[in-house]
Amino acid sequence: MLDKAISTLVRNESRAKESMSVLSALMGAQTKTVVGDVFQQAFRHRGDLSSAPKTTIAAGLGIKETEVLPILVAAKDIIARSLYSASAEVDYQKIMDTCDSSLDDRLKKLIAKVVGSNLLEWKSIASKQLISWPRMVDMDWRVDVKSSSQQMSRMSVPTVILDLKVEGQPVMRGDMPRVKSVNFELSKESLGTLLDGMNKIKDQLGALSRN
Repeated sequence: MLDKAISTLVRNESRAKESMSVLSALMGAQTKTVVGDVFQQAFRHRGDLSSAPKTTIAAGLGIKETEVLPILVAAKDIIARSLYSASAEVDYQKIMDTCDSSLDDRLKKLIAKVVGSNLLEWKSIASKQLISWPRMVDMDWRVDVKSSSQQMSRMSVPTVILDLKVEGQPVMRGDMPRVKSVNFELSKESLGTLLDGMNKIKDQLGALSRN
């Protein structure tokens, strides 16, 4: 069973690299900027490659419009593989290794340069678009003094009013994430409890980042 799974994985890997051979058409690009634009469009339209500006890409590469989509698919595959293995430092050799061996070495180096120069930015953009919990994007606060309540007509109790700006997940593709305000009140005691918990979280994150 394991041998069959490994064999399937190897076949899929081989087919993926063979499909990248269409990238040899990039050798006909008018400028290096055209090659860079191909990969930018592949990333920008990764959710629907058919919506990419195929006419413009075809003109820049000197090919037929019908030949553009397979090139974008191959470019997207290289981006996806590179993003998956991306670390704090860009490994250009690893990007070159994702290309089909039949490609010209000069082209592989150019692809590595294009992908590598954009990789950290693409990784940042992709990570923000993952399905996740709402994110806090801003915070405001003020100290207030309660002068009365239902139980007492006169009192003087300081409290903190927090206003958190929270960014949710878009409901539909292409929508901008919506930001809403979440307001709540904290007493001095509850604020101390919150700060104590936040410090513990900070210490744990610091310990993990040092590993």
